[in-house]
Amino acid sequence: MAARKTKKKAAAKSKQLAAPPADESPANNGNVTEEESIHDDADDMEEDANGIPDTANQDTNADEEISDIQTKPTKNKKKSQEEPSIIIPFLDTFYQLSSDETKLRSIAARDLITHCFFSPTNDNNGSGDGLNASDAAYALTRLMNGLCTGRAASRQGYASALSTFMRISHSSKGEDKKTALSAILEVDTFGKDRMNQAEDAASVFRHKLLGATSFQQKDKGSGGVSGTKMKGMEERDHAFGRLFGILAVVRSGVLGLKDFPLEVTAGYTTDLIELYNYKNWLREPAANAIIELLTKLDDTVTVKVTNDVITPKFFLAEDEIDGNDREHWMQGLNAEQISVALYLQKSTNKLSKYNFPLDKAILTADTV
Repeated sequence: MAARKTKKKAAAKSKQLAAPPADESPANNGNVTEEESIHDDADDMEEDANGIPDTANQDTNADEEISDIQTKPTKNKKKSQEEPSIIIPFLDTFYQLSSDETKLRSIAARDLITHCFFSPTNDNNGSGDGLNASDAAYALTRLMNGLCTGRAASRQGYASALSTFMRISHSSKGEDKKTALSAILEVDTFGKDRMNQAEDAASVFRHKLLGATSFQQKDKGSGGVSGTKMKGMEERDHAFGRLFGILAVVRSGVLGLKDFPLEVTAGYTTDLIELYNYKNWLREPAANAIIELLTKLDDTVTVKVTNDVITPKFFLAEDEIDGNDREHWMQGLNAEQISVALYLQKSTNKLSKYNFPLDKAILTADTV
């Protein structure tokens, strides 16, 4: 009897240790978890190698950030019904944008954008234009201010949401052909006076961003007391906030639009050069941001911005170089300047269009 019991226990144990059938193996299971379903949206909220939230791929899909993130059926066969999708109230989305969890930041950005631009309660004519201008203006101010917050993952979350906000606000147009950004800035406390003066919406947006991320001293435009100097950590947070904000605009893809003002593009380039010259620890990320900005421009705009802004302010700012003293100029280049120059000269067809000293290749057999 004891032997029979022992055999039965061994057989039962072997069944428990047996591998599951192939059709029930996790590798072959067709169910998709909620975490897997938002993988693509989460990528937009992650930091890249330089610590900047990567939203470059947002250009190809205008609805990626606001797509529905539904909970898929669980692997438990007893639960056949789907769990409801998480919906975050509008004011709560700003707190969740600072979350350390990528999934929560992605959902918060989706719900914020949906509330501002695609709210059914604001779609009176059924055209899909559900712009809530007043709430969108409030959200824009909060997003810009959030760039200067060092709490948790605030900078990553707010920068990614701002990039999507910028892209959708430029692509959404009403019956009067006016962009959503123009309608938003017309009810914004900072922007309405400038918009009444017929200033371009892209220019107003840039000046609002510069005011929100002012780092040299507090002034009335940034909500501080005029003339007071910032503390070291606060100054650092605002400087990085401006860098993240400009990169959010760059990665939104709006700089490549045909109707985007050239002077605003030149202005953002100047802003990045000022960051580059401000502190040594900002040089590398600012130079990388300049290169990324140039990748979004067509050849004509690239040449114009290079000759008018980059060459005089980035390459020749410290001293006057004689037109025949190219060797002296090259000896004074640092790593960041060389990287920008090499990017600009990667196409030899542009060399003749550049002003000195970029009119001739800096990387040749003689200079290596």
